[in-house]
Amino acid sequence: MPLTPDQMEKLQRWMEDKGVAQPCPACGNVGWVTEEMLAVPVRALTGLSESTPQIPMVESTCDNCGFMRLFSAVAMGLLS
Repeated sequence: MPLTPDQMEKLQRWMEDKGVAQPCPACGNVGWVTEEMLAVPVRALTGLSESTPQIPMVESTCDNCGFMRLFSAVAMGLLS
């Protein structure tokens, strides 16, 4: 799901407050693309089902090499 302008502002403020390093650990680039929130299903030992819980995450991709990093959308305060 695409992030709203308000969520993007919260994300940026959270990263600054937490001192999240900007350089890519793979290539050293400082440009990142962040547009989406993901809801990743948690697989239990019994497999996936319709009621499988999900973990909301924000994905950020290096715009040079494609390295991806994930952050908890809940910890960032992006969900009410």
